[in-house]
Amino acid sequence: NGRIEAGETTAVGGAGSVDIAAGNITFSTPFTFPTAGMNYVMTADLANLTGGDAFRLNLSTSNIALVSVTNGTETALRFTGGRVSEAMHSVNSIIVWDGGAADGLWHSADNWDPNTVPVEYSQVTIDQDVTVTALASEPGVRFNTLVIGNSGGTTSPTLVLSTGIANAPAALTVHKNATLRQDTTQPLSIQGNLTVNQGGKLTHAANASSRAAILDLRVGNTFTLNSGSTITADAAGYGGGYGPGAGLPSLAAATGGSGAGYGGFGGAGAPGSKPGGAPYGSIYAVSDLGSGGGAGSAAGAGAGGGEIHITAGSLVLNGLITADGEAGYGAGTRGGGGGSGGGIMITAGSLSGSGIISAKGGDGGNDASVATETGGGGSGGRIVLTVDGSDSSTVKLRAHPGSRGTYLGNSSAANGAPGSIYRKRPEQPNYDLTIGGLENTVVSGGSTTVTGSPLTVDTFTAVNAE
Repeated sequence: NGRIEAGETTAVGGAGSVDIAAGNITFSTPFTFPTAGMNYVMTADLANLTGGDAFRLNLSTSNIALVSVTNGTETALRFTGGRVSEAMHSVNSIIVWDGGAADGLWHSADNWDPNTVPVEYSQVTIDQDVTVTALASEPGVRFNTLVIGNSGGTTSPTLVLSTGIANAPAALTVHKNATLRQDTTQPLSIQGNLTVNQGGKLTHAANASSRAAILDLRVGNTFTLNSGSTITADAAGYGGGYGPGAGLPSLAAATGGSGAGYGGFGGAGAPGSKPGGAPYGSIYAVSDLGSGGGAGSAAGAGAGGGEIHITAGSLVLNGLITADGEAGYGAGTRGGGGGSGGGIMITAGSLSGSGIISAKGGDGGNDASVATETGGGGSGGRIVLTVDGSDSSTVKLRAHPGSRGTYLGNSSAANGAPGSIYRKRPEQPNYDLTIGGLENTVVSGGSTTVTGSPLTVDTFTAVNAE
């Protein structure tokens, strides 16, 4: 492969040895050329050099020049008359996706121009209609800056991270029609700034029967979510019938599936003999996905909302952050239950903007023939918002329940119960607790349990409740 590895034999010497700690490659002696006049001695893997670094080879010989494989016009080292003349090797930090390996994998060197996997000083751009995947079996990705897409939105790239980020990047930008999808539960850290522009999207992979993927972002400086951009985990929680608060299926009885619980109880499926899923988790912290509703006999249930964690030095929120449950399906008879809203937990040094944070429950599925076989609504999810420094925002927070399914406007199913919103502004000694959300228009059909030991809040608000 052009490199001298431990135990290998080359055409120009005997077995070589590598002292990794000292960074030395030692050739056995004598070191001879197999062909008279040969001027190709060895190639060196300089992928980890940063701009301005020097590669030094302590060798006494004459009239030999060593150049970089990726930059053959620049001399890295020159040997003349038995003396080593050291030259600086300048590394090009700009790396652009070209898809040359045709496998869509981040860690395939031929997918990049130049043909090297990005490292911690790389300025990386992905600007094609392509899905790029960093596999879970590979080490964490490395970059200094990463731009996905372009400001005009003329391409639609998607970056799927099934592994983590190994270094502390300076910036990540997601442009219009571009997507960053997390397919793991480990945190993704950006030391500098994270910017999502209008039409850009952050999300996580959909879950099924277990918690395998969430969106967990740790931003050291400013996280900007511009107007028209989204962070979404809608219907990305537990699938229908799964999760701690899963709804019950209709089975063979003439009933609809029940809604899933999370922040509160899910709504019973019509005619009420299939109770909704139970609440779980805590008002204080988010640690799980929303659950899936119960299926109708001829209609599927809605999936729960996903799970989103954001920690930022400063959060500018003018877009949408949503982890809403999915509505139950209503094809044929016995509508499916709605999925519960998911979990969203945000901690920021400062907060500004007028965006929306939502973890609503999914509606129950409708019935095609009678009102006694409709699905129950999913409960609202859980939202925790903590701001430590300054809060000038007018953000809206929603943990509404899902409505029951209907037939011609009638139903004997139940709405879901509202979820919980736990919020602290910088000037507050304690949190405000809201059940449902101040814009809630759905009258609850189930109950929301609030527990604490002790429970101390500055304000307590229950909307459309008794």
